[in-house]
Amino acid sequence: MEGARRQGGRKKLVPAIDRELKCPHAYCEEEELQLEIDCSICPGDQDMRNRRCLSGIVQILSSEAVPQTVILKRHIHKRYRESALLSACEAAQELAILTRTKAIVEPASDRRCQTCGASTSNIASSLRHILLDDPIAYIKDPSAVARRVRATLNQANCDKGPKCVEASLSLTRRRSEVS
Repeated sequence: MEGARRQGGRKKLVPAIDRELKCPHAYCEEEELQLEIDCSICPGDQDMRNRRCLSGIVQILSSEAVPQTVILKRHIHKRYRESALLSACEAAQELAILTRTKAIVEPASDRRCQTCGASTSNIASSLRHILLDDPIAYIKDPSAVARRVRATLNQANCDKGPKCVEASLSLTRRRSEVS
C-alpha cells in the first residue's frame, strides 16, 4: 500500500515477457468488422509499435478473421485501420503457415533427425519464435531471418543438414526470401 502511494498509484508499463501472450479479445460488427482487444490487464504498452502487443495481435489474426479495424482498449482506446494493419496481417499469414507446418510434418523415423536443428519441425519452431519476438523485423528483413536460420546449419551434425534446412524453408515459404 505504501509503495503504491510513493509511485502515485500509477501502473508501470513494462513489456510482457511471454511471446505466447495475447490479451482477451472479441469481434464486433457495426459498420465493419472490428477486433476489440482488452488491454486493461496487460502489463505492456498498448501500441502496435510495442513488439509484444503486436505479437499478441498477430497471434489472434493468424487463427481468426481479419478485421478492417483493430481497437486496443484501455483508458484511452487506440484504433488502427486496414492500412496500419498490413504488416500485422502479413506476419499473421506467416505465423499460420508456420503453425500448420509444425503440425503437419511427420516425425522423422530416426531419433537423431528428430532432435536435429535442421529438421522441418525445429526450423518451423525456430521461425515461429523469431516471428513472435519481433513480427515487423521478421517481415521487413528476410535476410536477417535467413542468417538466423542458416546459423542452425552449424547445429546440424550430419551431411544432410543444408539439404534439410532448404527443404524446411520451402515448406514454410521462406525459401524465396532466404536464397
